[in-house]
Amino acid sequence: MSRSTWLTTSDHSAPSEAVTWHELECGRYDADLDLWLGLAAATEGPVLEIGAGTGRVSGCLAAARHDVVALEIDPVLLAELASRHPAVSPVLADARDFHLQRRFALIVVPMQTVQLLGGPGGRRRFLRCARRHLSAGGVLATAIVDELPGFAAADGGALPPADVHERHGTVFESQPTAIRISVHAIELERRRRALTPSGGAYEELDAVALDRVKPDDLRAEGERAGLRGLAHREIASTSEHVSSTVVMWHG
Repeated sequence: MSRSTWLTTSDHSAPSEAVTWHELECGRYDADLDLWLGLAAATEGPVLEIGAGTGRVSGCLAAARHDVVALEIDPVLLAELASRHPAVSPVLADARDFHLQRRFALIVVPMQTVQLLGGPGGRRRFLRCARRHLSAGGVLATAIVDELPGFAAADGGALPPADVHERHGTVFESQPTAIRISVHAIELERRRRALTPSGGAYEELDAVALDRVKPDDLRAEGERAGLRGLAHREIASTSEHVSSTVVMWHG
């Protein structure tokens, strides 16, 4: 059995490059915040965020005076969250195997985190964990995406705009270069570049694969794990992001 580690905040240095890339590629998204805030207000109890990163959602919920626990598997991102959002209780744990000794009125899983758990088996383990941590009548809400336009830089068409951030004179750029769709996965590829004030340069290709799952199929997986399915909710598209579906259940 794994252990879930409650993190204690200590002095924390400047953000690492891992934090910078995470913020650049994920931290600016805000189209979902009203939905999470509305669910937290309606459920009126403690909230658990799964895959909290540096606290984009957890910090927003805590600022609205909700009791928030943030679960994250990456210790570097979680340390940054703890530094930025002292009102949030940070926990270092795997979403597929966590044991927090408390229950929550709301568990939120933003930004396709549930599609990063290793397919149906990983989702099944997560859903069972989530059910055990929901209070009576509590709500589990998971955001997923399945309809994305495929493209590749090699096709010769225009690419989406790059995300750019400057820190201490170093310019970080993350350029989407491909979305590859297969039967079981959606691969998101980006070219990351960092240019230092002295002229130094760093470049790498980064790829993330999302497990494909339809909203109704995910709801059925949750029901097999002992949850009661609710109607889906939708998060509208923006000029930079496609729409997503929020699959929901009662505990």
